[in-house]
Amino acid sequence: MNDNTSTIDHKAVIQLAKALVNPLRIKMIIYLASANMAMPKSFQRALKISQPQVSKHLKILRSAGIFKMERVGGVNIYRLNTLMEDTLISMMEAVSN
Repeated sequence: MNDNTSTIDHKAVIQLAKALVNPLRIKMIIYLASANMAMPKSFQRALKISQPQVSKHLKILRSAGIFKMERVGGVNIYRLNTLMEDTLISMMEAVSN
């Protein structure tokens, strides 16, 4: 048996798992996947949640590496981290089966 535990970043896995445990954050991921990019206001409108809630959850999703943020003309634009996209899709498919 091959033991790959030495190459796994356990802190990153735990952070990712914590980010994915919240149903609202799952909705945010799904929304961003369909929108391709979004501003915080977009999340507020689409998910009918407050600005503080959006900020809190965006911070968690960024810290977990799921979302990346780019500042354009004084506005924060969020996108899915393409490096995480395949991992997230695989994890969500596994859970749904």
